[in-house]
Amino acid sequence: MPEEVVEKQESKISKMASEMSTFCYNSDDGTVMGRTGSSWLKITGFYILFYSCLACFFGICLHVALMTIPEDRPKLVGRSNRPTVSPARKDFRSIDFTKDMAKYQATVEEFITEYDAINNNATRNGTEVMQIKDKDSTKTTKFAPCYATEENYVKGEKACLFMTINRRFDWIPANMDHIICKWDIGLGGTGSITPGFGVTVITPPGDLEEYYPWSSTAKNGEQPVWAIRINRNGQGNSSDTEKAKSEEAFLKCSIVNAKGVIYSDYASFIFEVIYKAME
Repeated sequence: MPEEVVEKQESKISKMASEMSTFCYNSDDGTVMGRTGSSWLKITGFYILFYSCLACFFGICLHVALMTIPEDRPKLVGRSNRPTVSPARKDFRSIDFTKDMAKYQATVEEFITEYDAINNNATRNGTEVMQIKDKDSTKTTKFAPCYATEENYVKGEKACLFMTINRRFDWIPANMDHIICKWDIGLGGTGSITPGFGVTVITPPGDLEEYYPWSSTAKNGEQPVWAIRINRNGQGNSSDTEKAKSEEAFLKCSIVNAKGVIYSDYASFIFEVIYKAME
C-alpha cells in the first residue's frame, strides 16, 4: 500500500508576512503599496496643491477677521461688560506680611515702570494721562505712599495693593461714584474683620468721572488704577489697636454711589491679606 504524503500548510503568520511584503513592494507589477511611481507622483502633487490652497484660504479668512478686531480694546462692548473691581495684575491678589517682602517690592516697581511707560505714549483729550510716578519732581506725585521704599516693603510694615476697574470700556460713572473697601470674613469665613492694622484706599487726583469713559490703551493709556495701602504698624482706622483674631484678613472692595449703596450689577473683589497676629 503506497505511503500517504501529507502536505505541510503555511502558518497564518508566515502568510500574513508574505502578503504584507508583496503589498509593500510587488516586483511583478513594480508597485509600492499598490501604486506605481507615476501614481505616487500624481497623488503627492494633488495633496500639496490641495493643502496649499486650504492654508491660503484659512490665512485670508484669519487676516480679514483680525482686521476687524481692535488691538487695544474688545471688539464688542455691551451690557455684559459691567465694571468690576479687580487687581491691577495677578500678583496684587494677595499680600503676605509673614514672608520676605523684597520680591513683592520688585513686583511693585516693575508694575509702576510698565504702567508709566504705556501712559507716557498715550493722550487723553489732548492732555497728559495719569502717571503713577512723575519724573519731574516739581509736579505732584500720585500714590507717593505706595512707592517702593524700605519702610513700605522691606520692613514689612506698610505695603500697597493696586486695583483697577475691569470691563470698563465706554462705561460712564454716575455722579459721585467711588470705590470703597472694608474688612470681610472671606469665602471661607476665616478672615478677621478687626485686624491689627489699618487700610486706606488711595485715589488718584480727581474721581472716577475724570478717567472714564476709558476706551483703549492707545487713546487713554493703561486703565486707571487705585491703590489700597495697608499700614501694618497700626496706623489707620479705629480698629487698628484691637488684637487680631486670626492670621488672615480679606478686603472686599466695591463700586458704590454717593449714598453708599453698592451697585448690585457691579461685582466686588476680595483681596487676601496674610499677617502675624499681634501680641
